[in-house]
Amino acid sequence: MRRIFTRITLILLSVAFALCLAEVLVRLIAPQPIMPRFVESAPWGIRKNLAYVDGFHSTPEFEYHVTTNSQGFRGQREYDETPPPETLRIAVLGDSVALGHGVADGETFSVRLEEMLGARGAKAEVINMGVSGFGTAEELIQLRHHTLKYHPHAVVLTYFQNDQVNNAVSGLYSLVNGKLVELSGNYQPGIFVRDRLSNVPGYDWLAQHSHLVNLARTMVSSWVLRRSVQAAFPDKDVRGAVGSSSSSEELTRKLLEQIVSEACEAGAQVILLDVPLKAAGAVDNFPSLDVPAPVVDAQPALAAAQASGAQVFFPVDGHPTAAGHQAIASALVDPLLNLTSGEGRTGCKSPSSRPR
Repeated sequence: MRRIFTRITLILLSVAFALCLAEVLVRLIAPQPIMPRFVESAPWGIRKNLAYVDGFHSTPEFEYHVTTNSQGFRGQREYDETPPPETLRIAVLGDSVALGHGVADGETFSVRLEEMLGARGAKAEVINMGVSGFGTAEELIQLRHHTLKYHPHAVVLTYFQNDQVNNAVSGLYSLVNGKLVELSGNYQPGIFVRDRLSNVPGYDWLAQHSHLVNLARTMVSSWVLRRSVQAAFPDKDVRGAVGSSSSSEELTRKLLEQIVSEACEAGAQVILLDVPLKAAGAVDNFPSLDVPAPVVDAQPALAAAQASGAQVFFPVDGHPTAAGHQAIASALVDPLLNLTSGEGRTGCKSPSSRPR
């Protein structure tokens, strides 16, 4: 009996030593991004940000403090469902670019936009509703079930090149005879497994401290993503999360048009914000639309900032830096002021609370 116990002890010690050695090697050779748990299941069938996130997101390129409020919006500021009197309320929808992956709470283009509008004399309130990993399909569902209850006067919908792939992979919508059809009301990649792992004692601590655990998570997530993309694009070699096809482009076009239509019916003007991939000058895949909504191309502002010597994208991670967010915000100021003044109005329903 003592011999068996000794053998088991030696095996456990060997495994522990091997794991510790692997942890050290990963930290030295391939340090992994570490970030707090950020998303959970939403009652409307997709993901949403957790409330009261308070932690640090660190990679070899950056480290920043990230928080969310009680509603899961970026930052600690709270918002009533009814906008303050005589205040232009702007809701920002999008993925990790809108959320502000890589920059502090006060450095996102949502915060910079509110500051710039205020400097121009506009009393504005910009709510960052970005959710990492979202595509246009999820943003349409978010708009219907969550965004519009905050009665925004304007919606800035952030478009990124990987949206077309995300829309096809999600399986939330399809096109039937050229019309948008909802296929599934549920798309929550990784949530089922993540929620159950979080119930395992010590897992959340390891996820916040262990590079080895995060390497394993990244490898599994990448494998699942590749399988999903291959299933959605069986005839294309689509690596990573950027790509498109004629069907995904048409699907994305219809989703964007539906968002514009439903927001407009609720009294919110939509500005479509097109953010290029990684560097100014990258090939864009923003589809042409048949709806009267202004499209703001962030590329000229990013290119100007880059030409002045600013680093506007993280070289490896690819998300905008604080300087990139500043440039994006600057591109949005005039279009939003035009909406406020009525110059950019597109005939949407006008709620009585809209500032004139």
